Amino acid sequence: MTHSAKRPLKTKFLFPVDDTTMLSRIEWAMNISLFSVAIGVAGEFIGNQIAGPIRKRLDRAKEAEIARLNKEAGKARKAAGEAMERVASAEKQAADLNKKAEEERLARAQIEERLAHRKVSPGQAKILNEELHSLKGHKIVVTTAALQPESVEYAKQLTDAL
Repeated sequence: MTHSAKRPLKTKFLFPVDDTTMLSRIEWAMNISLFSVAIGVAGEFIGNQIAGPIRKRLDRAKEAEIARLNKEAGKARKAAGEAMERVASAEKQAADLNKKAEEERLARAQIEERLAHRKVSPGQAKILNEELHSLKGHKIVVTTAALQPESVEYAKQLTDAL
């Protein structure tokens, strides 16, 4: 008979125990570990079962919010486009009104020019003097309607030029 058949060997693990006891404790620890893994897998499975519907609800809520924001953005883009059309219309209207105002200003200037008092400019006075110089010694008579101040002023300017 061998030594192991008579008596199991002792293993030194924190305190001396025989091999049978040590093996029993190791198998017990392995079973606990296996049980812990099984509990972890079961916990993960149950957690996923519970979390799955919650995830789906959150995903649907996100999708709904994205759809709502896209709709709101579409409305904002539409409103911006309409505002830009109104701005363009207002700018065209302003340009038309500016053109009309300029045309009226020119018409008013032409009317004022036609109604303005006549004047002899320095250039015209010089030309009159040079052209009529050959008539020196002749009498030049400038007449006017006495009751019209503009005619009297114009006649005075012509006389001064001569």
